[in-house]
Amino acid sequence: MIEQHKKMLLTTLNKIENVDYALFIRPDLFFPSFIQLAKTKCKMIVGYQWDGLDRYPEVYQYIQLMNRFFVFDETDLSVNNTFPTTNFYFEDTRSLNEIKRGGQSVFYVGSYVKDRVDTISDINAKLNDLHIHRDIRVISYDQDAIRHVITKGLTPRSEIITYKENLNSVINASILLDIQNDIHKGLSFRIFEGIGYEKKVITTNPDIIRYDFYHSNNFLVWNGQSTQELASFIKLPYHVLEDNIKRKYSFTNWIAYMLDMPIDYIPISLPR
Repeated sequence: MIEQHKKMLLTTLNKIENVDYALFIRPDLFFPSFIQLAKTKCKMIVGYQWDGLDRYPEVYQYIQLMNRFFVFDETDLSVNNTFPTTNFYFEDTRSLNEIKRGGQSVFYVGSYVKDRVDTISDINAKLNDLHIHRDIRVISYDQDAIRHVITKGLTPRSEIITYKENLNSVINASILLDIQNDIHKGLSFRIFEGIGYEKKVITTNPDIIRYDFYHSNNFLVWNGQSTQELASFIKLPYHVLEDNIKRKYSFTNWIAYMLDMPIDYIPISLPR
């Protein structure tokens, strides 16, 4: 299977002549000779690792192959030849008037991770006490994991949803739930979906308070607050961000910054 995939990639790449840019997300998923061949066809080749570098250490050997290599965890900026970025949100074709705001509903989807379940269960129970509608999806096929999820008062899911389905659920919620992967400090896509679609976010990532878009009305850093404290956050009105902040974290600005395109873009930095 790996050799078939390798052959398919090479066949596709060999059909391409010269191009201006190549962007590799998780470049460690590609074999080095493929990237070397891509370099002969591209004026600029860019890599982005949206996991901490130490989570997949094979990626270190790819940094030197890129003209520009980006990371989203500030601690990885200590590695030579790395540049800062964040994740982003896709501008939706619908206007904000068509995107649900207000009301009380929470959305979360994530793969089963044992250490996350207690936190998700705690938040879910308190939302239930407040009679807040929840769509909380913990994905797993493992029977032990499924039993664990059930014992914590959650409903396990096994079906995989498409990104479009995920985005529809995000847009139709009023609050997003974000549970940090402790292996890195980088901010998840859920944070930027909150920015782009004007959703409040409950997150376990404390670093969010150091970013230029943070506002306490919009983001609750979860550390086991009481039901009453959670209710107080939910009642707060959404604080509308400045247009230049929203633009900064959009995909349109993100890709222009990553590729250093000759257009007006806002550079993206990480708090240090």
